[in-house]
Amino acid sequence: MGWSELRAIPNAYNEEVQALDEQIIALSVKRRQLSQGVRLYPAGETIEAWAKQYELEPMQIQHLLHQLQDQNHMRRVVEEGPGELRNVLPILKQSVVEECQYKLTHAMQHEHASILHVEIQYLDRTRHDLHLIPHLMLEIISDSQRFTINRHGSRGGGLQTEMQFLVSPPIPDSLDGVEFSLIPSKEDFGFRIEEKILDQQVDF
Repeated sequence: MGWSELRAIPNAYNEEVQALDEQIIALSVKRRQLSQGVRLYPAGETIEAWAKQYELEPMQIQHLLHQLQDQNHMRRVVEEGPGELRNVLPILKQSVVEECQYKLTHAMQHEHASILHVEIQYLDRTRHDLHLIPHLMLEIISDSQRFTINRHGSRGGGLQTEMQFLVSPPIPDSLDGVEFSLIPSKEDFGFRIEEKILDQQVDF
């Protein structure tokens, strides 16, 4: 096959799947119209029941519902960027849950969005057989403002990791009446990563 030729990619898409996709799109649009920008989220008991009924993990359902929230404004922020950096806002909140220390350290305050930084560390430094994998999403509660939040990257390994969250509009410089939580959220829907251990001698 020459460079100018195109390979036909197999596509088993059919009318039945197309009809389902159209229903999903229509229901997604209707849900966003009903929410009118308000975060609508089921109780944990409901998510657990759905997970059992449809043989899914609760975090998979949570991630799917998070994607159904109205995020049109956030898409523009992601595409155009958060804007110029205005200042750095110290937050310095921390909590310890099940031998892990969580620190919400600071926010980079940009023109159109904030980038919040979270550090996570396993407290038992003698454990060398652990690797932290954070399936978490930031939630911000405020009586005066609704925020749209996306994962904005993570790094680390072993007993510590760091996460960043893109928040729009920017959080206020005064945090009176603003509460922060990390909630379970799994980004991969039905996708599993298989680990391959590379422990063989390699000669060159």
